[in-house]
Amino acid sequence: MREKVIFDTNIIRNAEAINFLGGRNELERFADVADIVIPDIVIQEIKRQKRKNLQSNKQKFLVNPFHNLLEIDETNTNAFNIDDYIEKLVKDEDFKYEVIDIKDNNVLPRIKELAINKKPPFEGKDGTDKGFKDALLYFSVLEYLQEIPNKNVFVCVKDGRLKEALDVHQNIIVVES
Repeated sequence: MREKVIFDTNIIRNAEAINFLGGRNELERFADVADIVIPDIVIQEIKRQKRKNLQSNKQKFLVNPFHNLLEIDETNTNAFNIDDYIEKLVKDEDFKYEVIDIKDNNVLPRIKELAINKKPPFEGKDGTDKGFKDALLYFSVLEYLQEIPNKNVFVCVKDGRLKEALDVHQNIIVVES
């Protein structure tokens, strides 16, 4: 049985429009020896980042008069369907990966408790609610552990508070680099 490696957004983000996933060197090395697992919240965040980047680039392109040389009709919504393009990138991605998500909504009171008490993966300082996406990732990992036979996973993260939350679980090995 192959190992399972779960990735956080910071490891595989990619604002460029060529491939869906970034961190390709890391993914390539892990794909040789393990199954790649990506929480749905990470997929959604990468899509959001790509959408923002592509919309910005679209505006820059349309402001530049040279787009008229290509005779592109900017009113044609099919010519600039960013969401369709992102879905094509997802479909054409070279790396095979499994997407995991929280199925049991009973974790919401636990997320609320962690947020209110400023416990990891939420930020510990006042004045911020940062950590909700990390909490969804955290609970996706915990739920996933209950579904797999070997009950051990590697999780690649850069976020210190998420790492702190994951480190308390003996069957989760946090990989920072």
